[in-house]
Amino acid sequence: MLINSTLYLPILTIYPLMVGIFVLIILLGYWSQTHYPTFNKRNVLKLLFAFYITCVAQLTNSINIYTPWTYLRMVRAAHGFGYFDDIEWHPLAMYKSIYTAASQYTIIGNIIMLVPLTFFVCILWKNAASLKKMFILAFFTSLTIETSQLILSYFYLEHRLFDLNDLLQNTLGGLLGYALFILVQRTLPKFVHHAQQIV
Repeated sequence: MLINSTLYLPILTIYPLMVGIFVLIILLGYWSQTHYPTFNKRNVLKLLFAFYITCVAQLTNSINIYTPWTYLRMVRAAHGFGYFDDIEWHPLAMYKSIYTAASQYTIIGNIIMLVPLTFFVCILWKNAASLKKMFILAFFTSLTIETSQLILSYFYLEHRLFDLNDLLQNTLGGLLGYALFILVQRTLPKFVHHAQQIV
């Protein structure tokens, strides 16, 4: 991390993808020893959903671990915590450069990111399949991600931005995921019915 022209290197970076895969392997091992594995549609969807959540965590957060001495030097160099002003309060600012490839990539990526979230939840849990519930889920999931990035950046554990654009675009993506579920429900009702059955 760069503070006042000085680069501070972590001794370890914790990546959610590695942690998530490790936990999944342990859970699968425990499951195979205590239950008869049944790889039906619902259980396959659950595994895909768990892997998706892990990938989202990987894309949005990582945690840098420093030695106590290095961390203390960082805090002293920054004169305390909160060195980075990492809040974007202007949700329409990035659209001024919407014609650039970088802006388009960011916007599309933010929208797509939470599409699978609401789709999987609606497929797996019938009672959750409503527009209001999916709006709340998408909004608060994105808010949690942005807030965690802000907190980690405040304490120099990573350097990310709390961006209102991300919040709006993620929420839109969640609503599109619900729309995708409605489309699949109408075109493949048997698939949705079997996936939502409790096993």
